[in-house]
Amino acid sequence: PKPTAAPKPTAAPKPTAAPIPATTQKECAWEGQDCSKSKCCRRAGFKCFEQGPGWASCSNDCALLKKFSPPGKTWTCNVLGGDQGVVEVKASKPAAGTTLFCFSVVTPQGVVPPGVEQGYEQQIMQYQEQNKMGIAACDAHAVYQGVRVSTGSWRSVVNTDIFNKVWKQVKGDAKYLDADWTVKVDVDAVFFPDRLKAHITSLSPPADTAVYLHNID
Repeated sequence: PKPTAAPKPTAAPKPTAAPIPATTQKECAWEGQDCSKSKCCRRAGFKCFEQGPGWASCSNDCALLKKFSPPGKTWTCNVLGGDQGVVEVKASKPAAGTTLFCFSVVTPQGVVPPGVEQGYEQQIMQYQEQNKMGIAACDAHAVYQGVRVSTGSWRSVVNTDIFNKVWKQVKGDAKYLDADWTVKVDVDAVFFPDRLKAHITSLSPPADTAVYLHNID
């Protein structure tokens, strides 16, 4: 999924939550997991594509599953099901708080597009820390180390395992439990925590409810 950053000035993000379908949220599959039994994907917009008897996987395009599969592995690409859906959450009282735990992933010598200097992420993060900007201006923040991918492809499937590992680190560190919101920010994203807090206040999402802010398509 796209990293969370400051919402666009033309439109505030909408608080959304996953409804509870007939197949429970826990049973719905992430990418790389088998969805042949649940026939349900946890990521919005994804479908459960059949590889063959006993195995299926979630993606937004079966062509990607074919491309990154081992040689000789074929896919029927029959669609077994879709995502679990989302519902818009209405403003509520009491409203959720606005404290933020923000984090970024810095990849030393990571793959960069042409014309961009390697190691730029470390420089940007150092500047943020020194000037209390970006994630360093959140109520709490952390920086995690990424791993250089082995290819120059920019498809998100390349670094899925890397970010899954980072999310597990976030969960294990448990710093997010002391904040109302957890925000993942690209190192080079222009991010203003106070602006995000202002949007949260105006949206008045319900307290003690698992929601996320959907600010991209």
